[in-house]
Amino acid sequence: MTGTMDVPRPSDAARAAQVLRATAAWLPYAERHWHRHPEREDTGYFGTGTVAIQSLEAVAEHAFVCASLARRPVAAPPDGLGADRLVERSLAGLRYLAETHTTGSMDCVSGATGAVGSGGEPLARRDHAPGPPRHPGRWGADGWTPVPAFLLWLVAEELGEVLPAAEAGMVHRVLEHEADANLADRRCTVLEHHGYFREVPPIPTGRFGHSWPESNAWRGALLAAAQLALPSHPHVAKWDDSMKRHFVNALSVPQDAESEQIVDGLPVRERFVGANVHPGFALEHHGFFHTCYAARTMQFLVLAAASFGRHGRRAPESAAHHLVDEWRMLRRLLLWQGRVAYPAGKDHHRYGWGLTYLLPVAAWLHRRHGDAPAALLEEQLTDLFLAEQAHNGDGSFARERMGALLEARPAPGRRAGERSRVLYYRAEADPPFYLLLALALHEAAENAGRPRVRAAAAEVERAIGGTFEEPDAGLVLHRGTERFASWSWNAHPDVAQGLFVPRAGDHLAEWNGNLAPSFVVLDAPPGASGRLVAWRRTVTLDGGFATLGMVRHAGGALEQHALYVALPDGRSALYADDVRARWDLTLLHQEGLRFNLGNDLFNGCRRTLRFEAGAAALVAGAATPAPLRENGSPWLEVDPPAIPTGDTPHSRHALLGVQYLECSG
Repeated sequence: MTGTMDVPRPSDAARAAQVLRATAAWLPYAERHWHRHPEREDTGYFGTGTVAIQSLEAVAEHAFVCASLARRPVAAPPDGLGADRLVERSLAGLRYLAETHTTGSMDCVSGATGAVGSGGEPLARRDHAPGPPRHPGRWGADGWTPVPAFLLWLVAEELGEVLPAAEAGMVHRVLEHEADANLADRRCTVLEHHGYFREVPPIPTGRFGHSWPESNAWRGALLAAAQLALPSHPHVAKWDDSMKRHFVNALSVPQDAESEQIVDGLPVRERFVGANVHPGFALEHHGFFHTCYAARTMQFLVLAAASFGRHGRRAPESAAHHLVDEWRMLRRLLLWQGRVAYPAGKDHHRYGWGLTYLLPVAAWLHRRHGDAPAALLEEQLTDLFLAEQAHNGDGSFARERMGALLEARPAPGRRAGERSRVLYYRAEADPPFYLLLALALHEAAENAGRPRVRAAAAEVERAIGGTFEEPDAGLVLHRGTERFASWSWNAHPDVAQGLFVPRAGDHLAEWNGNLAPSFVVLDAPPGASGRLVAWRRTVTLDGGFATLGMVRHAGGALEQHALYVALPDGRSALYADDVRARWDLTLLHQEGLRFNLGNDLFNGCRRTLRFEAGAAALVAGAATPAPLRENGSPWLEVDPPAIPTGDTPHSRHALLGVQYLECSG
């Protein structure tokens, strides 16, 4: 992948045609994973068809792709997948979702799906609605189920005039039930649903770490869909009020408690329940600053607002509440080739999840707000997804990188069998679904006369550059024209970590564990459970930052003082730490200055490392070369230029590291 901010972009028509060809090329691959329901010939599903929430989302996304491509001209539709067949597939998926809902008459197909919990796939069938318990094979009225219900409505909207009246009635039945089950007095107004009030015990740092902004956003989107689909329903006024309350409490910040800003006719403070986002708009989820969940939240706000526009109605102001504020924080993480940095780590797959959600968000911010970084990000993300599809060679978007999830075998931190397959099918369906959603937003903008933004790279760099700190999240970063550097004191999974990414090195660094020493001490708590940040201090500079703190490892047996400085030269950084034992112990293993390298299709699955004793090649899937394992060099270059300039490091970017280790026993 060679694209950077400076590469010319295709014309609007050429890009649209490219997206249509790519999503159409996915359909034959998807056909291999499509099944009819054993009890009903006109009903079917893509993926596993189980009651797991992500399984239901994959069914809806596939149905949407089929409906979208059925009404758009494709130069060469795949064999046997013309418009009529695509409508049939879309209707089959729509029926599957509607009839396996708690108000329907069918069960989801059986299969192990995991459970709610650490690393668990949430089931879409916990009962929060009044009435008798439901059949375990059906979904509905749970905290996650507004998502498949909203996506079901998007499928119906995309089918448009070809949607039969009976199927439209099914969709309305689901929307009515879910809207009544997700009113604000059931969800949004409960303080425990907000990060600052904690639905789970606080993480060891004492910061909340867990928040629920995306839940409020998708509940609001579902309530928007219900009132647009059923404008004469007697509960519309309640749905509308609850929608606005959910939206105001999605990207909510502590300062909203006193805000007099009028949004949808009321001061913000009158609808405010609790904060989900830190004062500077850094969003923590799963216990750490999480780029994906900021994107997830923004996605539903954008799609809800767009839905009102499709129906000729003005979107509620609350759907835009803090949307631009959150984006201006998030865009500081944009790198140079389409990737978004994860300063505190990531617990989802490498090139998916949050990146796919950002496609429609970027299209909306570009067209509605004239945001140049958003325009560029969408183009670059599209390049990434299309490049991976081309690399796979069979129309799939994630098969080579994630196909092992289809194998029914366990792995560390992951359940075996159906749960793994559920994750894979969501990863496959996400790119075509979100590419087509973004395309639809552009088409609507064209029809409304909203122009595209054509911004120079220098303009984008100015908009996203600078130093940012969110003290409450333990996060500091600097985005310059030549280097991205960050530090987190509340990272996943290693508590404290730093990133150093040079210009055009988007694919260089893995997000987890960089500059985070690892120690295994006999009889001490392993992993993150044995680590704790005792104290930290940060100073921001013009062009960088300096941060210092102490981390206790192995249940307090080791104390690490860590210093990380993003130097104001804009090209280099300094890392130093001092680790000492507090009592006699047996150190079984230690990793010092860790720099975790990405090595996949976007760099040709090959890295060249140069060091004092020579050079070695890292090939994805191959064993580490012996010279590298035995390397004692005080310096290391990654992918150096073909012509060396001498016997010392010659990179334009430098990360300097020093570690002192003192142990007893």
